[in-house]
Amino acid sequence: MSDFLHTEGYVVGKRRFAMFTFSRIMGKFRIHLDDIEFEPPIKLIVSSPIQQFIQEFAETLIKAPSLKLLNNTLQVTSIEVEPRAKLKEKLTIRMLSPVTIYSTLKKADGKKKTYYYSPFEDEFKELIEQNSRKKYQALYESEPTSLSLRIFPKSIDRNAEKIINYKGMDGHLHAHGK
Repeated sequence: MSDFLHTEGYVVGKRRFAMFTFSRIMGKFRIHLDDIEFEPPIKLIVSSPIQQFIQEFAETLIKAPSLKLLNNTLQVTSIEVEPRAKLKEKLTIRMLSPVTIYSTLKKADGKKKTYYYSPFEDEFKELIEQNSRKKYQALYESEPTSLSLRIFPKSIDRNAEKIINYKGMDGHLHAHGK
């Protein structure tokens, strides 16, 4: 399953989706120039609509005596599998990792420019819905008939909003919140 997700994934048109996501590392840690120093315990949430992926991921963690992350040897002390969330008409979702929505635009001189949308821009909401539709198509090999996703930012934690240099691109906005 991991080879399939890494090399092939689920495809719609030119887009390839791995169909899993993960949170930031939760817990106390310090970042050094070439390492991260963790203060146990730490937590990571992995999510996927593919039950086989979740099962194989959990089995791999159970079988591994330890995991290596940079200069750290981590011991898995517990694994929890939560039931799939029940969808309702209206949900409040707290993002556990940044959501980045961008478009590649062409400048007047013909050079490409990456534009990162704020969660408060209409394009952010539209592109999230388009992305969700494409993922549905990739997973189920059909167009969704009743998928209607409207996303509205409730709040953004200003401490979690960061401008960083990501892959050499200045001004990358990471925002997460409710």
